[in-house]
Amino acid sequence: SADGVTQTAVEGSSIWTSANSGVSWTKVTRFDPERVTSAEGAKNWHSVAMSAKGVTQTAVEGDGYIWTSHDSGASWTKVTSTGGAKNWYSVAMSADGVTQTAVEGSSIWTSANSGVSWTKVTRFDPERVTSAEGAKNWHSVAMSAKGVTQTAVEGDGYIWTSHDSGASWTKVTSTGGAKNWYSVAMSADGVTQ
Repeated sequence: SADGVTQTAVEGSSIWTSANSGVSWTKVTRFDPERVTSAEGAKNWHSVAMSAKGVTQTAVEGDGYIWTSHDSGASWTKVTSTGGAKNWYSVAMSADGVTQTAVEGSSIWTSANSGVSWTKVTRFDPERVTSAEGAKNWHSVAMSAKGVTQTAVEGDGYIWTSHDSGASWTKVTSTGGAKNWYSVAMSADGVTQ
């Protein structure tokens, strides 16, 4: 959370929460539907984001699903509106938790309702996937407190920016060509990145 009291961490097959600024941690055991079943097997959590108050949280798993919590991480619900399991890498959200963006493999997805439903982004300038470039591998996404300004990075590719809450994206070429980007962060106002 913005005050640092509520914290959530993901590791391997577990989500852990702290309600005392990280002094002690509790493993989450409530998932709906049950996250680990004999049919699905254990999941591999990759990233988690939370609102400024810490109440709204979203976690993503590699080769799995997006999961949302609306009780400070105590319980989690699987989101199925993305059309099945995907290799999620990163998730970011606005301070109020309403605007969210997640990246997976070759796609960027956005939510405008606290992670309840998701839409695949299709607007890139210039077109992100061409026969010359091939599909990209998104690694990380960050957003401003209001969620309007967003930046995503791709492995062996470029930095991309959005100034309309993730609806459309523009390639940044001022870095001198493709690079193997891993992570991105930004200030609350979106100016410093």
